[in-house]
Amino acid sequence: MHNFLRKRAFRVGFVVFACALALAGCGMPGLTNGHTPSPSPAITDTPTPEAAVPTDEDLAFGAHVAFGETFRLNYDQYDTEQDIETFTELMELRHLFTGMADDYEASVAAAADAALARVREYEPDATLALTCPKTDWRFMVSLCCDCAEDADDKLIRLSEIETSYADGVLRVTVTLPCFEAFFANEALSVRYDALTVYCYLNTVYDENGNETDSDGSYTFPEGYAEGLVEPLPKRYIKDGWYNDRSNATRRHMGTDITAPEGRIIH
Repeated sequence: MHNFLRKRAFRVGFVVFACALALAGCGMPGLTNGHTPSPSPAITDTPTPEAAVPTDEDLAFGAHVAFGETFRLNYDQYDTEQDIETFTELMELRHLFTGMADDYEASVAAAADAALARVREYEPDATLALTCPKTDWRFMVSLCCDCAEDADDKLIRLSEIETSYADGVLRVTVTLPCFEAFFANEALSVRYDALTVYCYLNTVYDENGNETDSDGSYTFPEGYAEGLVEPLPKRYIKDGWYNDRSNATRRHMGTDITAPEGRIIH
């Protein structure tokens, strides 16, 4: 047998066989039952998808949402439910309604800043163009006339908010609800009381609470009186506009027209 091992052909064959076994053991560990390994999948670098760049419309919508999330009012701090019997007493509490008006404007400004901050998450150099109405204490007085819904909640709900974004500018426009819209669903008596108070305050006082000394005269457009007829012939008009009433606690905001009972009104 030793002679056989010494034969060159055997030694060469044995070396080849040994090398084959060694390669098989190193290159394919864990293979059993003669199964052929599946080729390893190629390793590739999968690029991370980039976030979609928001459009101007997307930015405007996001700003609108941010505005709504921030726009809040709280008028509980103002004691506007006091028993007020005369306009003199009302004017002594004018600071309450002035505060309500200032709070509205401040809340709009804060909400607009929040809207701009939302846009600047994507456009750091964006600027703000805010259009906000000048609120008025006289309007705030009328809003507190026994409405079924609190004035602050109703103002938030009925204020119109428009947002747009273009050329690096976020435009926010806020519009107060008109008188008719605010009182559309209120009882007729509430609407009448609020309108009477609102008209009175706008006639007698200016935005700073000073008396206007109105003489009741108005400038009508040309041709306004054409086609008008005398509604009450042979009547008497009493000149009592703006005279003191109720122990000088209010002004007379009407014109008295008298006529005999039964006179036809056209």
